[in-house]
Amino acid sequence: MKPSFTPRPAEGLNHANAAAMFRARVERTPELTALRFKERHVWRSARWCDWENDALALAAGLLGTGEISRASRVAIM
Repeated sequence: MKPSFTPRPAEGLNHANAAAMFRARVERTPELTALRFKERHVWRSARWCDWENDALALAAGLLGTGEISRASRVAIM
């Protein structure tokens, strides 16, 4: 009996880095739910386009501090 599952490479293997993978996902499915989180005991959803807008706003804010440049490497946890 032949198994029905055929492994495929992970999506990320088709992109140069995590940022490129994120951008590709936003372009492909901007209106789909990307995240679900609890806020004040209520579950909320964020779409891919919302997550991208928040990421761009955060990046602009960090660049606006004058402490980092576009070439800086920043880790946010």
